[in-house]
Amino acid sequence: DLRVDGVMPDISPDGKRVLYITRDGDDWYAAVMAIDGDGPKNVVSVDPDKADYVFPRWVDNESFVYRTRSGIAGDDSELFIATLDGQRERVTDNVVKDVFPQPIDRDRVVYLSHLVDQKLSDGTNLSPAAVWMSEKRDGRLHDRSLGFDAYSFRLVGDDILYLVPNGTTCELFRAPLDNPKQAVNLTEQIRAKFEDLPAVVKR
Repeated sequence: DLRVDGVMPDISPDGKRVLYITRDGDDWYAAVMAIDGDGPKNVVSVDPDKADYVFPRWVDNESFVYRTRSGIAGDDSELFIATLDGQRERVTDNVVKDVFPQPIDRDRVVYLSHLVDQKLSDGTNLSPAAVWMSEKRDGRLHDRSLGFDAYSFRLVGDDILYLVPNGTTCELFRAPLDNPKQAVNLTEQIRAKFEDLPAVVKR
């Protein structure tokens, strides 16, 4: 019977550990314990005002990505990768509020940005809930937009699945990460197949 005071759990790729967010008095932490509940350990502190949005996710069996305020730009939130010994490395360095990170590997993380009416130094407009990727090349961070907005997304192999608001509903798209412009509207495909079904099956 596993009992722990924590939220947003994620199981490590090897199935041996659980990553979660926990509270100790007035402080919040990203914590790790064995899958059987043994040896819980607070790894890094996180922003208590945004604890519900830390969204920690394993990168590999020895490190994880999480979100917290940078402490540099006021309310600006950045993504970090932490190792199990508490060492951390900044993943994003931008003016957007970075949320819901999903790592591809130690050098690439996909995330949502939530900031309206802001621009990067090159004049690029930032849209609310835009999907971005942070990449490390030559030892430096590079943030780039994948070119679309989304309500939520999930990485599936080399592709990204994402939901796009459309009026009062959402439509599901799938696109290759290396060429997001080749997106396919899965909702339209499903709808078309449904329309081709005999009326008796539709009921």
